[in-house]
Amino acid sequence: MSDRPLEEIASLLDLYAASGNLHGTGLITLNNEIVLEKNYGYADEEQQIKNSPGNIYKIGSLSKQYTAVLILQLIQQGKLEFTTEIGDLLEETPEQLKTLTIHQLLSHSSGIASYNNTRWMSARSYLNTHTRIQLLDLCLQQSLEFNPGEDFLYSNTGYVLLGLILERITGRPFEALVYHSLAKPLGLKKTGHGNGRDAECMPGYLRSEGSFTVAPTVNITSNLGAGGIFTTPHELVEWGKSFDGNTLLDDKFRHLMFNYQASNYGYGWYLSSYNRHDIPTTYAYHGGFMMGYKSYLGVLLDSNYQQRASVVLFDNHSGTGLLNMTHKILSQLLDLIV
Repeated sequence: MSDRPLEEIASLLDLYAASGNLHGTGLITLNNEIVLEKNYGYADEEQQIKNSPGNIYKIGSLSKQYTAVLILQLIQQGKLEFTTEIGDLLEETPEQLKTLTIHQLLSHSSGIASYNNTRWMSARSYLNTHTRIQLLDLCLQQSLEFNPGEDFLYSNTGYVLLGLILERITGRPFEALVYHSLAKPLGLKKTGHGNGRDAECMPGYLRSEGSFTVAPTVNITSNLGAGGIFTTPHELVEWGKSFDGNTLLDDKFRHLMFNYQASNYGYGWYLSSYNRHDIPTTYAYHGGFMMGYKSYLGVLLDSNYQQRASVVLFDNHSGTGLLNMTHKILSQLLDLIV
């Protein structure tokens, strides 16, 4: 294989970094081996700690993949069904939301509006501590934007409800489920959920008139299930690789994650399909944002849902254009695997 495509990807990363749009780490894999690593700038400006694949960052909505796997594990174990209605799990559910199903919450087809709307964000409620009762009440106050199952609307509320349902069914806190059911089986020692390890995370920075200030700390209790996971670039690579095997999910449920469920969304992944040179390939990806942090994971899967290539991008200085960069890189990687 020629090194030229990788050199072009490295140049693309350099270009974004030079323009101030990438201040972090980029990792590229082919056939589950890291073939390119690029690091830019400081992860902690005050302590002069450089960005590296071993630093811990918050990954925002990429956390939805972890929540989706936890739910699929319960379905796999026979403790839950895709058709289970939330009114049967959360007795506090108002009449208009009782028939929302687990499938609809997973696939963003429930129609329930996001609790973190403009009013809630402007009130900076995401910085406050929320009890589980307060968080559930906040979610159940939301309206339906359309009849459940008839459309697609990305909703943080749906995944917060899934996090609360996980706790209700198992009787265990969400952070314990992440550790025992996901991180420990995969040997991920720097991956977890919750506020207790905030001090280990690199700070996020907000951009203002050419300078950076440390972003306020988002309280993880405000986005249980929808955000709040922390990990490292290296461990996000390992997370992506885990779907090649059955450590977390059987083939049936692993494949369901990467099948279109509503619009261009599976369970925890956005999806696109390619058929270059008559070779079918699925491009699965998701991004995350949380007050100064941005992260993206994109993978190219063959017809057997085995990973052929991936890109991981982390930025903790409010970078811009990272999703577009992820798409460009995956398009170049597609030429390498077909």
